[in-house]
Amino acid sequence: MSKAVNQKGKQPNFKRIIEEVLDKKKCTDCGICQAVCFLAGAGVIHYERPAYRVFDDELCERCGFCQASCPVTSYDTSNSDYRVFRGFIGDYIGLRSFKTKIPEVSERCQDGGAVTSLLLYMIENNLVDAVMVTKRLENWAPQSFITNNREAIIDAAGSKYATNPVFQAITSLKDITPSELAKYGVKKIDDLRIAVVGLPCQISGLTKVQNLGIFPSNLIKVKIGLFCYKNYSWIKFQEFLTKKLKIKIEDIKKIVILGDMTVQLKNGKTITIKSQDYESLVNEGCAWCKDLTAHDADISCGNIGSAVGATTVIARTKKGFDIVERARVTNLIEEMPGVNVAEVTKQARMKLNKAKTE
Repeated sequence: MSKAVNQKGKQPNFKRIIEEVLDKKKCTDCGICQAVCFLAGAGVIHYERPAYRVFDDELCERCGFCQASCPVTSYDTSNSDYRVFRGFIGDYIGLRSFKTKIPEVSERCQDGGAVTSLLLYMIENNLVDAVMVTKRLENWAPQSFITNNREAIIDAAGSKYATNPVFQAITSLKDITPSELAKYGVKKIDDLRIAVVGLPCQISGLTKVQNLGIFPSNLIKVKIGLFCYKNYSWIKFQEFLTKKLKIKIEDIKKIVILGDMTVQLKNGKTITIKSQDYESLVNEGCAWCKDLTAHDADISCGNIGSAVGATTVIARTKKGFDIVERARVTNLIEEMPGVNVAEVTKQARMKLNKAKTE
């Protein structure tokens, strides 16, 4: 049993998550608790919007992995733990600005398209067998899934601005059939190599799972983190758009949140909403988060610090640095001048200073 699980104190289990996370409104809706529960299929931990609240106490075997893996519990074994301060933007090898050179990605992406381009490089050069990304459904609700399909990866480009249990996509691998697994070119689940794209809280939880050495840590080979100042409850977000702003979801072309929220409609009209008017839509768990730039990732990406149409890319590990360099050399991305490291640091400091503490 992991040292993290055997720490002194109350017995670690999902009841502790209810007390320490859900009841205190700290849940980030990542789904890592369900992903690591080896009894998830039996419904010990079951998802019901807006959080994980269904819990079968009789079936639970008190392994403690759910509590030890949660990104906001005290069992912190990740680099985003600010009790060990590593600078406002975390450790890194290289910090540069890039934009995609792939036309299809450029047409679909939110900013510079670097994340999608890096994923395509990894898939097409056999660095990984599959990627975990998040797409928008027809009603703009976010949904994470695992794929190795080029078109599906490109279609998932762009910001979603809403939380969802991303690791449900990995939970589904526990019941994957041999025929489904064969689509990824492997025969055994333990041979599957996955690159994951996630928010700082999600990458932090996944890193804790890797440090615990439990499933699905053996499958995750590359972690790409997305800059995130705050995220939004999709239920509240949808009601705000449809009921308050009287916008039909199917009429939306693009949503951009940079201070103010800009909603671009397919008819060419643009609606701007001041930040104070949509502040109530923020996921309550975001108020506790201190990590803007996904300190635990191999590669972190976001639009802060780069010009419009480009992506700030932070290569944190040698693996991450090599992937970025290879994608550049093979002409999938091109470096852009003028990345503003001071601005990234400033925004990261602001998030840390504004975060709630107990």
